[in-house]
Order: sequence, then C-alpha cells, then structure tokens
Amino acid sequence: MLSSLKNQILMTLSAFKHHAATARSKFRILPARTRYNTVLYTGSITLFGLALSLLLMNAYGLQKTIEIQVQNRLAGKAWLQSSVRVDGRDVHLVGEVDPSHAIDDVIQHLTKIDGVRSVSNRLEGVVQPDPDVQIRRFNDQVVLTGNLTGENLDTILSELELAFPNLKVHDTVSIDDRLANPIWLTKLREILIVVRQLPAFSLSGWHRQIVLNGTADDANQINRIGFSLAATVPGDVIVENRLRARPGKLSDDILLTYDWNGVSLIGRVADESTAQFLTHIVKRSFQDEVTSINLEVTNIDGRGNIEFLFKKIVPAIRYLHDVQLQTSGDGIAIWGRADNPRDMGLLVSVIEDIEPSYDVHNDVTINSGKFASRISLFSDGSSAILSGKVPSAAVREKLISAVTARFNGVRIVSELDVEPNTASHDWIDKWPDFLDSLPDGVIGLSIDENNVLLTGKVDSESKRLSIQNLVLRELPSLNSINWLSTP
Repeated sequence: MLSSLKNQILMTLSAFKHHAATARSKFRILPARTRYNTVLYTGSITLFGLALSLLLMNAYGLQKTIEIQVQNRLAGKAWLQSSVRVDGRDVHLVGEVDPSHAIDDVIQHLTKIDGVRSVSNRLEGVVQPDPDVQIRRFNDQVVLTGNLTGENLDTILSELELAFPNLKVHDTVSIDDRLANPIWLTKLREILIVVRQLPAFSLSGWHRQIVLNGTADDANQINRIGFSLAATVPGDVIVENRLRARPGKLSDDILLTYDWNGVSLIGRVADESTAQFLTHIVKRSFQDEVTSINLEVTNIDGRGNIEFLFKKIVPAIRYLHDVQLQTSGDGIAIWGRADNPRDMGLLVSVIEDIEPSYDVHNDVTINSGKFASRISLFSDGSSAILSGKVPSAAVREKLISAVTARFNGVRIVSELDVEPNTASHDWIDKWPDFLDSLPDGVIGLSIDENNVLLTGKVDSESKRLSIQNLVLRELPSLNSINWLSTP
C-alpha cells in the first residue's frame, strides 16, 4: 500500500516538472504577474509533494514501529511468528496453526498495541500429528531417534554437531512431513548448552513438552539444570526434569531404554562373554521389540555384578513403560511408569530380593498413561483399514500381524499411531484370538477403554447373539455395542 502511494506521488511530480519545462521553452519572457502566478503554482505543487512525502515517511515509520511491537508481543510464540503480516496500521494473521493454541488471547494482546487499527484473523486450525524425538548421549556417542519432518531433522542434526563436535551422532529418525513443528526447537541450541555438561542423558521431546532423564553429580546440579531449562525454553513448553544423583561408577556402564520406539541397549562391558550374556537376556525378554544393541568391550578387569542384576531386573521391567535402566555405582537406577499396582508389585518383589546386597534406585511410578489406546478396523473385502492410537511400536506390529493373518490376501492399510504416555489395556493382549474368532460377516470392529463396537451383517439372529456372548466372555470389562444386522 505504501509503496504504491509513493510511486503515484513520484509520477505526479515528474509530470509537473515536464509541464513546467515545456512551458518555459514556449514562453521564455512572461509578464511580471504571469511569472508570479507560475512561481506560486510551482511552489504550491512542491509543498504538496513535500507534505505527501512527509506523510508517507510517517506512515512507513509507524508500520515499522508496529512490526517491532508485534514481534515483542509474540516473543516465545514461534508457532505464530511466521503467520503475521503488518500492512500499515492493520495486522493480518494468515496460515495454518494448531487449534489448541489460544488465538483469541493473542489477538487481544495485538489490538492493544499503539497505532494498530485492526487485527484480522484468517488462521486455519489444522491438527497436525505430534512429533517425537529422543536425543541420548552415552559414552562417546549421541543417538537420535523418533519421528520428525525432514526440515526439523536437519536442524537437530546441525545443532548436535555444533554441541558435540567430538562425538559420533547416530540417526535413526523416521521422516514424516505431516508432523507439527516442536515449539522448543527454536531454543535447541541453548537447551543443548545446558544439558551437555552431563556425561550421559536422554532428552525426549514432543510438540510442546521435553523430558530430561539421566544422572547428575549431586542435587545441586540437578536443580541448576532444571532451573536453567525452564528459563531457556518458550513459556508454553512443559519441562520435566527426571535427573537423579549418581551414586558412583561401575566397571560396566550400561543404559537400557524401553519406550514407544522399542528397546535399545548401549554401553561398555568388561569382556565379550558379558556382552553376549546381556544381549541374550534383553532379546529373550523383549524379543522383536529390540531395535538396537551396541555394547563396547573394554577388556577391563572386574565384571562386577551386572550379569546377576540384569538377569533379575530385566524380565521385571518388561511390563513397564517409558523405562530407562542405568548402572550406577554398585547397582542400578530405574525410571519409568507402571500401568497398575500389580506390575509395580512385580518389580518391587524383585528389588527386595536383590537388596540389601546391591543398590537399586527405583523411581518407577504408577501411571496408566494420560491417553487411552483405541483402534478401529474396517474391511470391505478388498482392503482392511486399521487406525487408532497405541502405546508402543511392538503393540502396533502385534495388531497389524493379527489383521494380516485374519485377512489373508487382502490389502492391509495401517494408520495406527504410536504415541507416548498412552495406556495399555487387557484387550490388546486378547486382540489376536478375539479377531480370529469373529465370523466373516463382521466388517467393522472398534475398541477403546470403555466400549467395543461391532458392525456388519450375519446370517441369523442366533449367530448375532453368539457373537454378543463371545464379546461378554472375552472382553468382560468393556461395554458391548452390537450393531450387527440380520436378513
């Protein structure tokens, strides 16, 4: 708008100069009064042009002032900064954002800026899947896993190389450009400066949350890092500090992680036989959920008690979620969550059997998960579509394998999402047998934490009732919704 007004003024002044030059060439000697009128006309036009130029400069200066004020008001809201346009005294919000953001509050703050005439909201609410990423530092390497957009992956890799120039960075991230941008990513460089003082840590991040796990020297370092992180990230990012004090050092340094991405085991062990034993224990306990094992043999004397401890404790954590197990001093430190008191009780009984001979730091809490698992299956004879939300990659593969076996030769479309902090349920374990027992007429099956819904068409009323009884027998804790029809 301002640039077009400026161009019009320049064109007007140019036309006037041309007219004046032409007039001078034709009438070189004018009467005194005529010369006076010409000078007066020329001066008036010049003053008018100067006034418009001054107005233009003031308008341009006002726009720049508003732009600066808008940037200040949106500090810490990286998700919105690229969607703001300032045109003179008008502010426009254009683009796609997560509808969970408090847009109305932002607009109210922008309207209070001096000089702003209007704020137009043309934002489109688009729900994007949450990204998930985990940065693990252990020994002389950094491991990066999770699901990110290609652009965000490039940003994180660049920052990791800058923060840890002497460490190897291993990347096993899956790229999905539909995912949302992590809000904290704009402050990743500052975050890594805070956490890189830790010799071993795990930094997990989602759209608006980060969780720091690991061991620190003492309580003072734990508090210092926690406060620094909270002051570094944008204000609407949740920071959870799970650091624990390190009691000592063991000749075998091991970190076992069990989360929605699977199971990984990295570290240093004294000899090859210890490495083989630990690998066997982990693979036997977690089977297909094992994604990576990287054990370095140091040939240092003193195998310690790591084999005994792993043999006891690893099978018990198989039933936990979001687990980290790390050797510390003369024992093991464990973080994670249990779905129920039964699973916690199994872990506690193992710990009681180990102590007091060895130190086991148990920081596992009972937390079934913030979100409930849910799945929906629909088949039209040519394809079977499976969608929903599950707690781990292993559960997703289990459900897909059961559907593949049930609909042999049919195209399988999986839209199952693995999300952190998602609860597991008993019906997940019963899914393969229950699905296999359903007759061919059932084309739709949906299950969540409270209900099971069946749709389709069966031959008779007796068969419909038999399916109803099957649901009551196999899934007694769920409310049965039977929408099966009969001829």
